[in-house]
Amino acid sequence: MTLHGTPQWERVATTQPLTAAKVVPSSAGLVELCPPTLAESLRSAGVEWLAVQSEGWNYSARTWAEIQVAAITGKARFEKCDPLALALSIAYRHREWMDVPLLPIENPELAKLLGFSDGRRHRVSPAWVMRTPEAQQLVIGYLSRGDAAIAELEPAMQKAVKKFAYRVASFLNLPTEFRIVPVGPNESLWVSPFVLERPDLAESPDVASRLAQESDELPYIGAARDLHAALRATIVEGNGGEELRQQFEKFRASVRDLPSYMPRDLLALDYFNTRFHPFQKAAWAYAIAFVFFLVYFWRASRSGAASPEPPASNEGMPQEAAPVEPTQPHVRALTPASEALLTETTQSVHTEAKQSAAGRWAYTVAFVAKLTAALLLILGLVIRYRLGGRMPVSNLYESITFTMGAFALLGLVFEWVTRRGWVGAGVALAGWACMLMANSLPLHMRKVEPLVAVLNSVWLNYHVTSLLISYGAFLLAFVFALLYLVQDARREPLRTLPPKETLDVMIYRCVQVGWPLLTLGIFLGAVWADTAWGRAWSWDPKETWALITWFAYTIYLHLRMILGWTGRRAVVASMVGFAMVLITYFGVSFLPGLAGGLHTYAEPISR
Repeated sequence: MTLHGTPQWERVATTQPLTAAKVVPSSAGLVELCPPTLAESLRSAGVEWLAVQSEGWNYSARTWAEIQVAAITGKARFEKCDPLALALSIAYRHREWMDVPLLPIENPELAKLLGFSDGRRHRVSPAWVMRTPEAQQLVIGYLSRGDAAIAELEPAMQKAVKKFAYRVASFLNLPTEFRIVPVGPNESLWVSPFVLERPDLAESPDVASRLAQESDELPYIGAARDLHAALRATIVEGNGGEELRQQFEKFRASVRDLPSYMPRDLLALDYFNTRFHPFQKAAWAYAIAFVFFLVYFWRASRSGAASPEPPASNEGMPQEAAPVEPTQPHVRALTPASEALLTETTQSVHTEAKQSAAGRWAYTVAFVAKLTAALLLILGLVIRYRLGGRMPVSNLYESITFTMGAFALLGLVFEWVTRRGWVGAGVALAGWACMLMANSLPLHMRKVEPLVAVLNSVWLNYHVTSLLISYGAFLLAFVFALLYLVQDARREPLRTLPPKETLDVMIYRCVQVGWPLLTLGIFLGAVWADTAWGRAWSWDPKETWALITWFAYTIYLHLRMILGWTGRRAVVASMVGFAMVLITYFGVSFLPGLAGGLHTYAEPISR
């Protein structure tokens, strides 16, 4: 949807004069304009299974509705209204919704600029925007003239105006965004049934000419008009439920065989993904796993078992007093002490906890919940792969969830090897926090959408996936590093956590997994860059910080393997590497002075 540069929103607005709008109080208006019976009528008629095109991508009507409602109101579900019923009610009763406060002013400073003296967040109606001089000057001015209308504002205020203008434009354009009729070359461009009534609203003369053809040449256009009439009768007049079902089936039969129409299996998959939301359920599964791991630890603490004494360590001994082996011990992956620590699991306090029924039950529930979270993550990624036809790694939301998928699988492997609960607890807590962060992103950042041109390459499937899997391994190493610091900070080590030496070894193992993948990802990125841009390396901020991250972990491995570093100093070195990962992953996109470059694929409008 274009916010400015085309007169589409102006043409839609001028067809809905404010003087003709019905003034409806918000509480009564929502019940009158979006009654619960409407959602049931649409559901029973099968309208949820319509395919709708939005910004060049096809969705189920349910998914499209949640995207549109979130774009207007800031929430996928507004005031307990069914998203599909609300979106279609706005489309078909557009003038009546003009006076309902749907649009949030989320920036308090923008609220002051628009005339609110209290500086709080407010929710206003589209009609209020049209009638208020301050809103007309900023918001309508921006929609008409672009950045020139807000050039004098501070950058933060410009961003707030653009975000609010996006919500206004989303409301004004909603009737024409209900794109269910395939037209254009090879039926690749879809239009709204409202455009069938007003061909002058079409995006191009070619589309307008095609819409003028007789229905017997394009039978699905006639079926779309009939469906449009049935939707209007159901939404505006409150009748025609059976007629709507018949017209829906007629329209679906007329477009089912079109090459551009969304296949039935993908339509069902998109609908399932929206209603089931596997990533959201994965977050809750992680929360359940963490709670039951805590129960398991509580049972362990009540067992009264003593924690085994760790074997003596060379760390902290004077250099001349350290025992020397005939071969170089620092070249080995593990010292004898570390090997003993990893094999004494059956002698730990956790074994005694498992001997009780309550301990076994708590551990089993926790592990099953953690396994469920991992399976839900994999399910969500497979669904997005199937819907997008590519690896789901093209935006912030997809990269976080993909990283968490790798993190979950690695965590399962380490928990299966140790079977002591502390790996699972750390993974569950970190997974829950990261998935909450991902699921809190705006809906427009979470939807499946087409790739931007620069990412449309087979190298995406190898370069980015290698890097994200390595980030999952480094995140697990960071979790172990935090547990190490907890143990190190206590005079008496926690009996429910393993000895520091064990955690040190686990950090090392995770970095051993992540470093080769990071190396491979950087190499493949250079190959892709040479193919796409004609040069393998350009010292772009993302490239530079990825290289710094590689050096940080290379230095850690060197210190560990060649110089024999262990203990706190090795753990701190690994944490420095993870700090570089965070700067590479988030910093180059959001930190001042680092944002921008060839690897920035941000949207032109902040929604």
